[in-house]
Amino acid sequence: MFAPAVLPVVAPPRGELLGRLVPTAVRRMPPVARPAGPLRLVWTSVLTLGVLPLIQLRDRLRRTILLQQQQLELAAELLTRSTPPDDAKFVEEAARAAHPSKALSGLSGVAMLGAIGCLLGALQAWGWTWASIKSLLLEPPTATSPFALGWLACLTAGYGLCWISLNHHVGRLQQFALAFNAVAGEKATPVQPPAFVYGVRPLYLLVAAAMMWLWMLWALPMMLAWAAHRTFVHRGDHVFRAQLADALTALSGERPVVADVDRCRNPLCGAPVGSTARYCPRCGKSARVD
Repeated sequence: MFAPAVLPVVAPPRGELLGRLVPTAVRRMPPVARPAGPLRLVWTSVLTLGVLPLIQLRDRLRRTILLQQQQLELAAELLTRSTPPDDAKFVEEAARAAHPSKALSGLSGVAMLGAIGCLLGALQAWGWTWASIKSLLLEPPTATSPFALGWLACLTAGYGLCWISLNHHVGRLQQFALAFNAVAGEKATPVQPPAFVYGVRPLYLLVAAAMMWLWMLWALPMMLAWAAHRTFVHRGDHVFRAQLADALTALSGERPVVADVDRCRNPLCGAPVGSTARYCPRCGKSARVD
């Protein structure tokens, strides 16, 4: 009977694995974080009376924050291999603190369920007709329609709490960046703390103004929350991720694993780059990891 000898597979040291994998994972924007454009928000919000974009935003924020917290904890572990444990513990604490706020998440969930309940109550009271839906969308809510007022208030609160949750996470990232810079010292280039996001983007505000002119008053908090999310993903967090990945590469001394280059490595560019490209077509930065 043929029984070939199977050579044992020796796993590389954990420090080497962290040095090769963590910078690559940190650099990439997680797919769950993808923001929605204003035109997409218009038709999804109109078809669902403002509810679906709120559900999507809550879910994407929660999953993005959870994934980033895990990445920061791995980055902190990688840092401990090149710094004294007593110093690195501050970075580990900052990484663990970058979790979703249970209070804000719970309140936004209550607001979301309240909006759905008030919406169903209004349609039940007025009848499940196109006239009722048109009245909710295109007529101002009055004191004689408590369900409509509750629906508007809950939608506004839900989007506002998502906006607060996002900036709460930005504050946690700022604390992590400051702790990381203090511990890493001159061993790596400092990581720039991301700035708070407010959602002041012209196209989003223009679409919100048009919807509010049609009495869709919940459009303003919806557009502000989603615009803030877009600014965070494509600007503040993008630069933060790129600089943190470079700092971790410098600390570990390992060559990161890059399976596919989908974004320019220049934090101020971020243009799409093909997997076989040698240089960024926009700024000319090398697409290879040295």
